[in-house]
Amino acid sequence: VDMPGGDGLMGFNLVQAVKNRMITEERIDDMIIRLLTPYYLFGQDQEYPSLNLDRNVIEDHYKINQEIATAGIILLKNTNNILPFDVTKDKYYFIYGSVADQSNKDFDSRDSAKHSGALYQGGGSGFVQPTYAIDPLTSLLIKGQDFHFRIRYITNQNDYVAINNSFNGRGFAAAKCLVFISAWSSEGYDRNDLHALNNGDKLVQTVASRCANTIVIV
Repeated sequence: VDMPGGDGLMGFNLVQAVKNRMITEERIDDMIIRLLTPYYLFGQDQEYPSLNLDRNVIEDHYKINQEIATAGIILLKNTNNILPFDVTKDKYYFIYGSVADQSNKDFDSRDSAKHSGALYQGGGSGFVQPTYAIDPLTSLLIKGQDFHFRIRYITNQNDYVAINNSFNGRGFAAAKCLVFISAWSSEGYDRNDLHALNNGDKLVQTVASRCANTIVIV
């Protein structure tokens, strides 16, 4: 019924609160109904797998992971209907940002302040150590083969010499510019600001000032 923790109306404190009539039993019943409704809705009371700590459940977990990730994508802005891409015509892509590339601190790193590379999750009690992860750049390079994309990329987002030189590259005028940025957040902590990590704001502004077809992926 309650989240884990040592403060507030949790654990034995919640029981005591009911006994002291700080919280009514009706309120507890309402909480239980809300928790059990999806349990019965999804049939978890019928033929649900028995508890087995040795069962291998990771063989095809990428399928549900991909489904959840896809469902969680939110389109905040789509100026001039630049999305979706027309893969039959849009062949040039420039990719910017360390977030597009593999993490430099492994996937289970919790050193958020200096994190560089793709972020797959936030921090807190739901933090997991994935068996493997595929960064956006690798995915785009692999998928791009199917459509004969021409992809160029700069993952050192502090190398503004290379970034500015890319604006003069062949095919840039017709290219779609994908800028990847991230910002760490975690359960139990407030963020100090709304800025992206590793000067990501500056990267977006630099690319957007030169590329008319800039798409920012957070």
